[in-house]
Amino acid sequence: MGSGRHLGGNMNKYRVKTIYNGQVAIPYSKIESDDCLIRYKDKNMVIKHNTVPSWIKNFKDKFGRGEYTLCYYKWEPQNENQLELF
Repeated sequence: MGSGRHLGGNMNKYRVKTIYNGQVAIPYSKIESDDCLIRYKDKNMVIKHNTVPSWIKNFKDKFGRGEYTLCYYKWEPQNENQLELF
């Protein structure tokens, strides 16, 4: 992912392991108030915190800790030259 110096101070980072039907699932807590750099394998994508997701789904925690929310976004990786702009 490089040095990260060009990403700004308040950007969250999240690594996904699977893409579902061309969508990435991101916990709402990661994009609630800050932009988020998403990484899948060797590709990156930035999601602005005010970007409307394709869909949202609530899940019950399997350990009984309540619920959590996943936001789904179309996977549109950027090349490194685009990330340098941040």
